Amino acid sequence: QKAAPRVRRPSNDAALQPARLRGWELALAAMRLHHRPPDFVTLSGEEWDFKNWARAGRQPNSSLAWREVGEVIRMQVEAIRSHWPRAVVMVRTMYGATYGGFGGDYGAYNALLREVSTRRLSRRAARAAGGVAGQQPEALARRAERERAAGIVETECGRLAHESDVASMAHCSACSSRSGWTKDGMHPHEWFTASWIEIVLNQMADLGAACQDLGAV
Repeated sequence: QKAAPRVRRPSNDAALQPARLRGWELALAAMRLHHRPPDFVTLSGEEWDFKNWARAGRQPNSSLAWREVGEVIRMQVEAIRSHWPRAVVMVRTMYGATYGGFGGDYGAYNALLREVSTRRLSRRAARAAGGVAGQQPEALARRAERERAAGIVETECGRLAHESDVASMAHCSACSSRSGWTKDGMHPHEWFTASWIEIVLNQMADLGAACQDLGAV
């Protein structure tokens, strides 16, 4: 199999990620919404990829094509963790949208996101993420602290990313407006959005309590 030539864009070029993320910081600062590095970063918008692929005639249709998509996702997550070492990255899966007739294999895309969420941070990245402001290095280095933190850091805080599984919340494989979950085949009903936000905020709170106090993020 031969891969199609990859177009160099800010979203898929590793060399352009620092400038891209810095641009986000400047945009948030201009809106007075950003005063320090973020605690959480969520990657979503899977449906837009399918829309853009359909318009460009480049829908992934082989294992090689999907592998390249997975490489871009991992690159983006790793760039975010490098730029904001203490931020927790969340990747959002997506139910099968029918809006616009763009189609696409949402199951394959979701599998890539779930695979990324099982990966662990490298030792170098984990060291960069360690250390809570105001704490002395000696306190973090104590054997008792390390032993207490080891289990949680390994299972949760040491993940490259965390999964925000919207796809599993919607009990429909093709979520048209008739499914009851979406208004138009893409945009969820208000009650669905509210339920998802509640779950995500609880997930963030649990991760913050478990990892921030241990100096893991």
